[in-house]
Amino acid sequence: MVKLHPQLKAQFKAALSNYHKTLRSRFLRREIDFIDLTVASFQNLNFFAGNQNLKTRSKRIHLTPQVRFCRYGFLFPNKSITVEMGDLLFVFKHFLDGVLEGYRAVIVQAKYTADNKRTWKIDTNQFYLLTEWPSFRIVRPTFNRLYSLKPRAFSWAMYGFVGPNAANYPIYYSSERMLRQIVSIPKTNPWNFDVQPLSGWDSSTSFFSKFIQGFAGENLLSNPAHRALVNDLYIVAGWKPDPPEEPRWENMNAEKKGFGIVEFVVASREREE
Repeated sequence: MVKLHPQLKAQFKAALSNYHKTLRSRFLRREIDFIDLTVASFQNLNFFAGNQNLKTRSKRIHLTPQVRFCRYGFLFPNKSITVEMGDLLFVFKHFLDGVLEGYRAVIVQAKYTADNKRTWKIDTNQFYLLTEWPSFRIVRPTFNRLYSLKPRAFSWAMYGFVGPNAANYPIYYSSERMLRQIVSIPKTNPWNFDVQPLSGWDSSTSFFSKFIQGFAGENLLSNPAHRALVNDLYIVAGWKPDPPEEPRWENMNAEKKGFGIVEFVVASREREE
């Protein structure tokens, strides 16, 4: 677990504050507006403090990756189903003296709400994918690999609720509330992007803080199946998976929509050069 330098954390918190101000000042009409603003907000952050450096890069992909799997059971006898994987992939890497020692990821499905309602709608098959994680293949674009994920963290797949009324009914707009009624499906951790700032860290800022510091996300160093999936999503984005050394990249952000990837990299030094 990496502990952020206090000045680095203050810089990061200021960037998150600007991100939230942007979300509240723009009129979000749909999930893609939220994806675009998130990708734009984390394109090229670059903070230094003490012996630490925090960088980000992000990219939009024109077509959302689609996956295909089979649902089993009495109601779904080997039925083949194709759904979108999600809306955003957040990745965190920590390099200590050039060695990759922290590597986590979270897949997020954003749900938009504008009406003054206390209900929300999500595709049942996608919900099944993001909670049960049956074996699947990426079919857009086509990959030959069969992915068999076994998440060890509830926070591997999460829901973020966005839009004018996302903050009005935080209890109702919660996957956790729905999952209380479905005991056979493992619980995910919901989080809300569009809340008014409270004292200290608000709920979504707290998520990013926990994600950076190692309290949220699947550990890809100990889960090679998840790591292979993230590497393939990097290929979809036109990125080369970074080797376990100090990261170097050319940040090419095409004006595209559909699926967003945001990567946070913290590089720390214990030894002075």
